[in-house]
Amino acid sequence: ERSYLINLFVEKLEDNTLFKNAIKKFGLIKKEDYKNQQAYENAVTRLASSINLLPPNSIKKEGSIEPYWRIQFKTKDKERWQNFLEYIEKPTNEEIRLHLNKTFKKFILNEKKIKKFNIEDIETQMENAIKNYETMAPIRLTYLTEQAKIARKLNVSKNNILASQSFRTDTAVITTLISEIPYYMRGYEMIEKEIELIKSRVDSKAFIQIFSKLEKKLRKITSNKDIKRLETLFKETPVISSDDFYAAKIMFQSTNHENINERNKIKMLFLAGLIGAILGIFYILMTNAIQNRR
Repeated sequence: ERSYLINLFVEKLEDNTLFKNAIKKFGLIKKEDYKNQQAYENAVTRLASSINLLPPNSIKKEGSIEPYWRIQFKTKDKERWQNFLEYIEKPTNEEIRLHLNKTFKKFILNEKKIKKFNIEDIETQMENAIKNYETMAPIRLTYLTEQAKIARKLNVSKNNILASQSFRTDTAVITTLISEIPYYMRGYEMIEKEIELIKSRVDSKAFIQIFSKLEKKLRKITSNKDIKRLETLFKETPVISSDDFYAAKIMFQSTNHENINERNKIKMLFLAGLIGAILGIFYILMTNAIQNRR
């Protein structure tokens, strides 16, 4: 976004590193004027810190309306200052381009890792589901074998599940409500068939209820091409090419210059006139006082 790019540009300038490099390149401070390297570096830092970045102003009562960011600096050489501004524009944009490139690659790498982790989680759930089935199948077969034996012993061949069971005595018929119906009441024919089918199963996945849901979820993740499409789209942006990209431009041609010396002269003349007027009034008052005493 436009605001994001301009904020990156301003943030990069506020870092002052590029300003320092440009100050050295254009000799805004002469190294030979300082006794050692540290003193020179300190002077460069102070000068870089004196460059002010002024934000846009849309409120008239706070001064003139300025729609853009501005750079404020004091210099004796206007031409060198314009060259200075022209120079810092390119490395600033290049550093932002590299930053965006690095940020995007890191984002894509993280997205790929998250996708890989999600796939691993689902595959682990599928493996656990198969292991659980393989663990429970022998237990189920043992239980069914036992129930089939009971059914044969009681000669219950067919499904004979009832909500209640009646017993006849010499004097009455007693009906007992059964809250949990024994499995052997299904009859040994059905139970033994179930045992046979379980033993003949080749692909256990088809009999694991959650497995099909996990497979569907896995297909959805593996077939998602969003990351690949993002990479393709990003390659088509100016961020890839240093010649086509810029986050912001410095309009150094439209620099407004103000002669501080002339302004100071006007101030000094005004101050001198004011002091002169005060002294004149004081002289007149003193003269009048002396004449009155006489």
